Amino acid sequence: MTPGARITAALELLSCVLTPGEQPFDVIINQYFKQRRYAGSQDRRTILEYIYGVLRSFYKLLYVTQEKLPHSSLMRLCFLAYLKLYLHREEGELNSWFSGIGHAPPRLTTTEQDFLKNLSEDTVNWPEWAEANVPEFLWPEFQKLFGVNAVSEAASLNREATVDLRINLFKTSREFIQKSLESEGIEIIETSYSPFGLRLKKRVNLASHRLYQQGLFEFQDEASQLVSLLCDVQGVNTILDYCAGAGGKTLALSMLMNNKGHIEAYDISSSRLKKAGFRVQRTGCQNVFFLTDVPDKTYDRVLVDAPCSGVGTWRRHPEWRLTLTPEDLMQLTCLQKDIIFKAAQNVKVGGRLIYVTCSLLACENEKIVEDFLIHHPQFKIVPVSIVWESLLKTPCQTTSSFLRFTPYQHKTDGFFIAILEKK
Repeated sequence: MTPGARITAALELLSCVLTPGEQPFDVIINQYFKQRRYAGSQDRRTILEYIYGVLRSFYKLLYVTQEKLPHSSLMRLCFLAYLKLYLHREEGELNSWFSGIGHAPPRLTTTEQDFLKNLSEDTVNWPEWAEANVPEFLWPEFQKLFGVNAVSEAASLNREATVDLRINLFKTSREFIQKSLESEGIEIIETSYSPFGLRLKKRVNLASHRLYQQGLFEFQDEASQLVSLLCDVQGVNTILDYCAGAGGKTLALSMLMNNKGHIEAYDISSSRLKKAGFRVQRTGCQNVFFLTDVPDKTYDRVLVDAPCSGVGTWRRHPEWRLTLTPEDLMQLTCLQKDIIFKAAQNVKVGGRLIYVTCSLLACENEKIVEDFLIHHPQFKIVPVSIVWESLLKTPCQTTSSFLRFTPYQHKTDGFFIAILEKK
């Protein structure tokens, strides 16, 4: 592909971010390249570097481009700003790439040329929210939550996510998988907190690896692994995974129960449950059952991994920060309240409700739990530190009642967990 054709491909894919559909962005990218077999590995690599470069600096780019062109041309102008500010491309090179010839994008307009001539990083005084690559309306919450570390916390969400593996102790051990991968030249280390996790030092695609296909490990962020562990299922007979999704935590819970007891996984999406079913078969879980309706009975543990903004996973999905609005956040918090109120009905006396999100925001976490407790005095908080210290050898990562993982502090995805017990 020519340089201009690569630019066109990147712009086409970036346009999908601002007009989101039902399919996740990574699926759209895979389908795009599958339909364009002529794009070689270097082409794909360059296009993806463009895309994620723009996404990981989007609010700085937005700040310098705002009100320069109508919204329909916003992504193109952001892309031009990225090429000038971050890749240091000169006017002549940009004119050759934006030539309008063949598969290259249309020629630069006079407005665009004038914009680029006056654009220099030295002349821009970035506001903190732009520097941090956070939507402006969210920045006060970051500041309130993290104080002097707000910029550092936000910056950590811009870095590339790690690849973490959860070892399937049904079939193997962490030591075996580590030695097997190292024998193939794959650099790997043990995770800092999870006793059954491994982390790749360098990103390698292991989706087609024989050990994965045999169900010996799963791809799961370390914080997500710890959420399952902190459900504390030792001696537990029944679990309801209320928002099971594709089953990542369901599989981990099954492993921790050593295939004993009874886990029921519920989700409103039949396609996600179908995917979970394939994973259950591959990994050898025998105590997992899938539900299409919420049952009218109680359980020892009810795990609520609530739908949320996904702020804690921006490393993996940098496109999500572009489309989140205050209205979206309000709708999500209403949904979270509704779900946790309903899920509470399925908790046995003496049982536990574990509320989890992959968001960092207090409005989706502490405030939801605090509101829940006001209306449900029969529940009490179980400090996460108590559960952590009974299960893990490493020091507990919180001194408060709840636990918030962040990429900056823990080198994991952002996760929040609260443990509530029915008195």
